[in-house]
Amino acid sequence: MALTDTDLRDVLADRASAMPADISLARVAAVDRRVRVIRRRRAAGASLAVVILLLVVTGVSGLFRDPHDRTAPVPAHLQKVAGDLLPRYNGGGQATAYTSFSTDVKRESTFTFTPTSRNFLVSFRCDKDMPQSQSVTVTVDGKPFMAGGCNAGITTSGPTFGAEQARADDLGLRLGVPVKVLVHVAQIVKGSKVTPEDLPVYRGPMAVYRIGVAAYSPMSVADYPFPPRPRTLESLDAGPNSENRLLGKVDSRSVGADGHGVVQTTLTSKGVQFELYAVAPGAVTMTVDNQPVDVARFWTWQGSGYGGLVLTPDALRRLGVDVKAGDRITVGFAGSRFTDPGWRAEVREGS
Repeated sequence: MALTDTDLRDVLADRASAMPADISLARVAAVDRRVRVIRRRRAAGASLAVVILLLVVTGVSGLFRDPHDRTAPVPAHLQKVAGDLLPRYNGGGQATAYTSFSTDVKRESTFTFTPTSRNFLVSFRCDKDMPQSQSVTVTVDGKPFMAGGCNAGITTSGPTFGAEQARADDLGLRLGVPVKVLVHVAQIVKGSKVTPEDLPVYRGPMAVYRIGVAAYSPMSVADYPFPPRPRTLESLDAGPNSENRLLGKVDSRSVGADGHGVVQTTLTSKGVQFELYAVAPGAVTMTVDNQPVDVARFWTWQGSGYGGLVLTPDALRRLGVDVKAGDRITVGFAGSRFTDPGWRAEVREGS
């Protein structure tokens, strides 16, 4: 039968009665020390077992956790809204109101949006390409806002430079006052002069599409969650080029990421057309005779274009540039908040 610590002490005490006092005390003390050592070793072993168990539960299990575990926090630049069809952050803004629907259930949907700036954007996207005969139309408080084909890319609309107040007035918008946004599918009739914005909701047969729509309120650049920079940038030469006659260009690889360049040309009645392409976040301010006429803003590291903007002599005068056909003009492009020389701009003859 195994002896306990108490039994062991009793035996030693009995034996100690036949020994000199100093020897018996020494042996009892020695045994007591051994007992304490054994206890400490057992306690240390138990503590080590607990630590190992915790490491297995927390640390080691983390090593084998699925990287796509949905319980893990999603980086802000990857978050989605509107049925996972649209990014939460887009075009310098945050989605503050949105909706989504499937065309096999309904062909229209509404949501309420409260504008806090006249520079708000509206975006829509389909889960797959919709035929060109069908269009997605967006109205704000019953006023036409945007319309177009729907596909896996994101379609975005907002006010043009210098026309923010005019567009708000046309829509009857007041900051801080909620508005009703309606999105519906329309059928375009070939040869019809009716614009998509004026077409009713299409009720006929069609394939099943998922459609997401969101309104984005602008954020400060400091608060916007930019995606991380890729190791290698996309080619700046891969962007689309217009067929219109090239009048001049400015390339950040020559003037610098936040550099400035100009193109001098003669203004014709067709005006001038600006086209920009960027593969990095930043902004490019466009001027004509030192008067700002537009700003192109880029928010991702993916190649994206901006332009097709045609400025005729009349359009330039409305923007404060006093010119007429036949005048020599100086078109300027200035980059800002770029960390890489990742933009180029072209001036072409208007169409």
